[in-house]
Amino acid sequence: MSGVDYFDDTPFIFDNVGVSRYLSGVGKAGGPLVTTDNAAFQSDKRIFESDGNATIKAMATSQQSFENACFPIFEKMINTVPKTVTLSDPIGPSPWLTMFAFLDLTSTGVVTYSGAIATYGKTAAPETATYSYAVNHGGYIGPKTSQPGGGCLA
Repeated sequence: MSGVDYFDDTPFIFDNVGVSRYLSGVGKAGGPLVTTDNAAFQSDKRIFESDGNATIKAMATSQQSFENACFPIFEKMINTVPKTVTLSDPIGPSPWLTMFAFLDLTSTGVVTYSGAIATYGKTAAPETATYSYAVNHGGYIGPKTSQPGGGCLA
């Protein structure tokens, strides 16, 4: 997928490849939150190095050691919601998303909007697409306009 920077060579498999690559410095070498030139964005690197890489080294020894380190952390993240809070139903992914969106100004001063819609799986793109717009300083919101979709707005 264009524009995506995966954290390791096996992006859709929950495994210890990322930590192994970080330690060896090959492949993705731990991913963009380690290798970016901007130190402010090297959050994973700071976490990995916080104990002299001891945790990461232990996670790299086997898939089981990786899972033993990760699963309790995931459980803590999931269970951080207080028991008194009632959660809504899960919000699933939209069956489609805007891949490209362009606002252009023609030589006659007319603003045009165009774009493309991508779909997941066998879900068809909507027949029409509705959008609205506003001026930069807030306030006026233009009319909602619906045009034929067919996978692409024009």
